[in-house]
Amino acid sequence: MSKTKIPPKRRAEIINRDDRKCLWCGRSVVDGIKLEVDHVVSEAFQGSSTGDNLGTLCNECNGGKSSDYFGNYLLTTLLIKAPNIFDNIKNHNTESGLNPDTEKPHDG
Repeated sequence: MSKTKIPPKRRAEIINRDDRKCLWCGRSVVDGIKLEVDHVVSEAFQGSSTGDNLGTLCNECNGGKSSDYFGNYLLTTLLIKAPNIFDNIKNHNTESGLNPDTEKPHDG
């Protein structure tokens, strides 16, 4: 899946909406970081490029996502912004040939 290009005007709207701060660590450009607009639910899991699925992250948080990202930032917004995400993940796994319950390849 190719990534959707978010127009510069839309990026500015999202960054301004989020008070020009990283939603995860709270830093801003005055702290010496670059702000980026990121999908809360990735496009790989059918996340849209609409405002309710876009958020501001600094380049360090966006580039260094780990299990903390998924625990702290993603899950705090997930059920509000994408209540059907678990169905989307199961559908993605099924389409990818993975068992939707175990996320491992189906036994041949």
